[in-house]
Amino acid sequence: MFKTGDDMRQDALVLQLFSIMDNVLKEVGLDCNFTIYNLIAFTTNDGLLQFVPKSETIQQIEKEMPISKYLNKFAKTQEEQKLNLDRYIYSCAGYCAATYLLGIGDRHLENIMITEDGRLFHIDFGFIFGKEPNFLKGQLSTKLRISKSMIEPIGGIQGEKYQVFEKKFVESFLILRNKVTFILNLIHLMINSGIGDLQYRDH
Repeated sequence: MFKTGDDMRQDALVLQLFSIMDNVLKEVGLDCNFTIYNLIAFTTNDGLLQFVPKSETIQQIEKEMPISKYLNKFAKTQEEQKLNLDRYIYSCAGYCAATYLLGIGDRHLENIMITEDGRLFHIDFGFIFGKEPNFLKGQLSTKLRISKSMIEPIGGIQGEKYQVFEKKFVESFLILRNKVTFILNLIHLMINSGIGDLQYRDH
């Protein structure tokens, strides 16, 4: 898809950081089912991005059915249903940790998608490193990006599967936090790139 009106270099940077985080987690045996789609920024105002096939935004899914029903819709067996739910839980945990650490802003249900096999992923990174749109000024962006409806498929906060999600989130967060110097050094290399939200701060 060709997109204009946005500096897609910022999206490309976030996707590269997600890819690095994905590799860091996989190196210690934790696969959070990250979805890294391709993106090319042509100028500071346009670029080309890849559609992720067989996926829908959470907003669109919830217009038609609960997320739990969507996760089962394309599974032909109970084993496939279980695998879809596991992928959903792990990807929720991984992206919660990654978006928290990167301060990804402007998160709403049009910017979070799920594939037919249960992989949750985020799109559209116009606000990062603690920035938010004007109408959200003053609100903290560094909070976990998960809604009540996203927890529903795993039985709510009292459910057994929620404990799995919580455990994997904490595990992912601690692993990535231990690599913070490495990740910050990579980000620091891009400070003079002119990318909107990537500005040097001395505090």
